[in-house]
Amino acid sequence: MSFTIANTLFLLNPNSGKRNSQKIIARLQKADKNVNFIICKSKNELSQLFASIDKKYKVLVICGGDGTINSILPYTKNSNLIFAVWPNGSGNGFARELGFSNKIEKLFASIKKGATKKIDVIKINDSYFCNVAGVGFDSYIADKFDKNGKRGLITYVIETIKALFSYPQIYAEIKADENVFTDRFFMICLANTRQFGNNIIIAPKANPGDGLIDLVCIRSFPKILVPLILLKIVCKKGKNSKYIHYLKAKEITIKTNYNTYHVDGEPIIKDEPILAAKRENSMTILNAI
Repeated sequence: MSFTIANTLFLLNPNSGKRNSQKIIARLQKADKNVNFIICKSKNELSQLFASIDKKYKVLVICGGDGTINSILPYTKNSNLIFAVWPNGSGNGFARELGFSNKIEKLFASIKKGATKKIDVIKINDSYFCNVAGVGFDSYIADKFDKNGKRGLITYVIETIKALFSYPQIYAEIKADENVFTDRFFMICLANTRQFGNNIIIAPKANPGDGLIDLVCIRSFPKILVPLILLKIVCKKGKNSKYIHYLKAKEITIKTNYNTYHVDGEPIIKDEPILAAKRENSMTILNAI
């Protein structure tokens, strides 16, 4: 099915990435003066937005990063919209995995072609994710990164280095379908796609349309091994480490007293010891050219 700019709506988050929504609007209007867009300043506006979107719109392009994409997930369950992404965040993990770039001509060509695919939406407690969620080191960094105020890869790297010296590793009991194991962990990741963002691959075998969650457990290890463990993760050699364990499952529960987890890089304070995750529904995504 082919689509046009006339039945495409661009959703902009003015707080995403470089906070340059006006520049994005200018670029869109330069490419096509008839482009339709709406600026959504907060998550509280999304409910009304999705309830009032004109039925002439068939494609909704999310202009933002993983956090912006995450914010629309609760509204995908009963939506007939087809979603696309114009990446404008810090890591843009989901956009990178799905092949979206910020080249307008490629995005317009994808809209015109109209090919689509289904992507899993995972529910974890009362939240959702479509990229990566987790508890442990990654949620610790997500919290520090969120509080920093600055964005970008350099800030993320700085917070990561600082965290290596201050992060307290966690104790957890994990159940992945019929598999149960308990240990101390450096990090526990639940992945729908392969990467956190910035092409940092955490789950090399993840497939966002297979109905399964990729569980990546990194057990506690001596700090002297940090460079080696990180190198194995980046080089996709984690299966060769006794500290890294990969598993696919339909349902995962994690019991831990560590009170911060993250969904698509957005930190959340949990008020109960259990994290429970499973596929909730799917969303229709435009195939990127």
